[in-house]
Amino acid sequence: MELITILTGAPGTGKTTIARLLAGQSACGLHIPSDIFYTFPVHPIAPNLKEAHPQNEAVIAALLAAARAFASRGSAVILDGIFGPWFLPFIARQLQPETKAVHYVILRAEAETALGRVRSRPGWLEDAVVRQMHAEFENACGPFVRHTVDAGAEEPPELAEKIARLRAEGQFLLNLADLPGE
Repeated sequence: MELITILTGAPGTGKTTIARLLAGQSACGLHIPSDIFYTFPVHPIAPNLKEAHPQNEAVIAALLAAARAFASRGSAVILDGIFGPWFLPFIARQLQPETKAVHYVILRAEAETALGRVRSRPGWLEDAVVRQMHAEFENACGPFVRHTVDAGAEEPPELAEKIARLRAEGQFLLNLADLPGE
């Protein structure tokens, strides 16, 4: 079974762009953007709010089920979304025992770089949300430093090549059984 690659980071770090490029490197590549799944609730709760936690877990469980289904049939799956380290115990419970490991990649960029990217999009997020998510990732990345990649300086094609190379070397491999429980 192909391993699933989880590509995460704060808004504006380039997840969607890099995920498309990574998926395009494989003849059986598949990009699953989490943003689409957040459009399913008819009465959504902003995912950055505490009260959205049950909604976020339901969305992540659905994303992981889709990823596992595609991966088990030979697709090289790239999941793109906000899957901060705080969600890893939940992710491990959802994927095990069938999936033993994933590639876990955290894209990082300076807050101002991320804000500039988000502001250039249609329907962009409020600055406060981008800053909140940026701070949450910065605070949670410590134990996962080997899974982080600076997404602020390189152009997307070069960054995707770098991530593909490091992934092939095993740098981003995350054994789900090694994660602590919640």
